[in-house]
Amino acid sequence: MKKVYYVITGIVVGVVLSVGTSAYATEISALVGKKIQSEWTVTLDGTQIDNAIIVDGKSYAPVRSISEAVGLEVGFQGKNVILNTKKAGGDVLTKTESLEMSIEATKSDIKFYQSFLEMNPDFSPEKKSAINEKIAALNEQLVSLEKQKSEIK
Repeated sequence: MKKVYYVITGIVVGVVLSVGTSAYATEISALVGKKIQSEWTVTLDGTQIDNAIIVDGKSYAPVRSISEAVGLEVGFQGKNVILNTKKAGGDVLTKTESLEMSIEATKSDIKFYQSFLEMNPDFSPEKKSAINEKIAALNEQLVSLEKQKSEIK
């Protein structure tokens, strides 16, 4: 009788573990099997913060390291990363300061994608087109941010 109990317990534990593992695996499956094309150093004002990786032309950078380096407060809520704009003294950034940070980050993203294209001249026309579309979208975002900033002043 004890043998049957152990067999049933083993089956139940096995099912529970495999269901939990497969649920987790579906969340990260977007990157599984993908080739890391490049690893880049992330620097702020000449100081190395961390490293970012490039997979399928998209950069994956450590949010916490970068955010804390620029003085943002990092938190998590469910499956969301929450960034709060705080000054070193704990004061909340003004709307203008927050927009200025967003403008600089967008300019940095544009430069990143442009240099990524320059470093990879053998990309297929489709991949080049996708990256150029991303650059165009970032330029539109930059115009919008600069317009918002000018409306505040």
